[in-house]
Amino acid sequence: MIKIARSNLTNQPDKVDPAKLSAGDLSSHKEAPALLAQAMALHRQGRLSEAQSLYEHLIRRQPRHAEALNFLGVLQQQWGQSTQAELLFRRSIHAAPAYASAYSHLGDVLVTQRRYAEATAAYRQAIILRPDEVDAYVGLGTLFKNLGQLAESLAAYRAASERQPSDPEIHYRIACLLEELGRSEEALTSVRTALESDGAHQGALMLIGTLLHRLGKREEAREILGNAVFQLGGTENALALLQHWLELMPDDPVAQHRLAAWFGRDVPERASDAYVTDLFDRYAEQFDQHLQKLGYRAPALLMARLVEKLGKEAGGSRCWTPVAAPVYAHRC
Repeated sequence: MIKIARSNLTNQPDKVDPAKLSAGDLSSHKEAPALLAQAMALHRQGRLSEAQSLYEHLIRRQPRHAEALNFLGVLQQQWGQSTQAELLFRRSIHAAPAYASAYSHLGDVLVTQRRYAEATAAYRQAIILRPDEVDAYVGLGTLFKNLGQLAESLAAYRAASERQPSDPEIHYRIACLLEELGRSEEALTSVRTALESDGAHQGALMLIGTLLHRLGKREEAREILGNAVFQLGGTENALALLQHWLELMPDDPVAQHRLAAWFGRDVPERASDAYVTDLFDRYAEQFDQHLQKLGYRAPALLMARLVEKLGKEAGGSRCWTPVAAPVYAHRC
């Protein structure tokens, strides 16, 4: 789970031109923090080549700069250079033996190399050094999951969630594990928590649809998937959700209609009867409220004219709509 560490750069750093820095500047530690912050900002923006240049410049001036070594290792792993990344993480640890983040990242790269025992040891060392090192718990959770040790994986993810309860990805992973363990109700609780933090989490949306359908809560599944698809519009994520929806409910008229209307799949000559019926049935409960919000006064105005023309005889008919009924009821 390679990522830039959870550092807080609350202030935007002043830009530093590496070409204007001398060894004396960096050795005095006056410019190094700003240079590191700028490199990390570029890294987060995905400007990897520029970030790499700044990290390397800083390391040339301060070869034992543990943070620069660590983040350059993260970047090398993103480039797919796992051997180089491992060397950088180990240099970072050698420079700062109590640096928990470097151990977490070392664990990540060892996992990619299938050196699972060493990865486990690296993650555990990170937690010893910093008990709140969330990335290490997540790394252990992923490692144990890949090894089929689901109980151990669940324990690790839950430890991560306790330390970072608002992280939707962690709750989603817990939900996936619970679903795999056959604990659907618990999985549903976890995936709801994930969606409270990130309502557009694609994996969580698919999983909640699956769980609700399995638990017999078909209408809630339709409502959640339908709202999510509507919010996403004509995007690839919306298409993926629609396809998942139709895997769960192949005959659902709303999913079929949106797939045809938005993505040109199996387009019929007209909207199906089932879709029209479903649309009107769903809208019926809100129809009167929407008319009132629009200031719809036709029944009242019509009654006024009827009274004017017919007097007390007005209002004999009982063919009123729900909106008209309250206006005419006292006349019947």
